[in-house]
Amino acid sequence: MALVFRHCALLRSLTISAIYRDGDALFSTLRANPTALPNLNAFKFLVTSYADQVHVDLAALAQFVKNKTHLRLLDLSSVVNYEFLSEILKGLPKLEVLGIELAFERWTPNEMKLLEDSLPTQL
Repeated sequence: MALVFRHCALLRSLTISAIYRDGDALFSTLRANPTALPNLNAFKFLVTSYADQVHVDLAALAQFVKNKTHLRLLDLSSVVNYEFLSEILKGLPKLEVLGIELAFERWTPNEMKLLEDSLPTQL
């Protein structure tokens, strides 16, 4: 991943689709390169793990995504965390397409309302 960040600075679309046992390498790369790929207009993060629950380093992912002000498409289907989504959506003024998994049994009505309130108007 670090090679992509270093050698593809003008990349406009990136999909990270992986099955991993230990995401430390992936998230340490995101954490070390939060301003990489500034021209991204499409980002898909589709990660699963061998464990029952995918451990996603939300801080590393947020730090990476929040700098992508040109994003028009964001797919975080493997991330089910309303606080995280609510926080990063505020900084994406050009977002037009959002992919998320709405596992309603995990979301309270208040959480759904917070998410709704944070969605950009052009979405």
